[in-house]
Amino acid sequence: VDDAAMARPLVGLISRLTDQKGFDIIAAASPELMALEATWVMLGSGERRYEEAWRALDASLPDRVSTTIGFDERLAHHIEAGADMFLMPSRFEPCGLNQMYCLRYGTVPIVRAVGGLVDTVRPYNPKNGQGTGFLFSDYEPGVMLQTLEAALTAFRNKKVWTLADRHLGEVAAHRHPFLITGCRRHARQDPDAAFEGSAPRRDGALHLRPSARLPDLRGEWRLRVAGY
Repeated sequence: VDDAAMARPLVGLISRLTDQKGFDIIAAASPELMALEATWVMLGSGERRYEEAWRALDASLPDRVSTTIGFDERLAHHIEAGADMFLMPSRFEPCGLNQMYCLRYGTVPIVRAVGGLVDTVRPYNPKNGQGTGFLFSDYEPGVMLQTLEAALTAFRNKKVWTLADRHLGEVAAHRHPFLITGCRRHARQDPDAAFEGSAPRRDGALHLRPSARLPDLRGEWRLRVAGY
């Protein structure tokens, strides 16, 4: 894998593959999304047309897309913690948990401003650096694409992105303390995930400190996408 591939931001998706979760507008914008300077990791299952579409992307763009059809809780948390950003363009979303897990891990959510998503993600303001993610209102492929492009622009400014990471993690820890309990419960079930505690683990396992990124895990995913 060359340096350019390793430098691309990693976009995660974990979802039921249905219209309600926004996969119709993802499909409509698929050529433009895949042309972005990003790498994609998708875990989920649902309507056959969307499963086949993501399998096809995996097959045609092996250095850009990793698709896993099905669900694996441990893998889901690895993606949420290892991605640079996480896409949730739901048509409607009464609550939503993935965006809150991402906030706790310090992964930037890109969500539609609806339901529980708009309740838990504050829009990033480039003027003052405040906010915890990127939001869009209109349920349109082009609007979602523009929001992703804005996130990618912010990602390329490492000073801005590092500060945003730290800020969103601190805000999430304050606003969603119940997630710590849930993560610790999961840690007891799966010690390898190493969710318990706020200090980083020296063995490279996952941890909860939002300001400490996970380059080893992101590198692992980029290698996996490239077929290594």
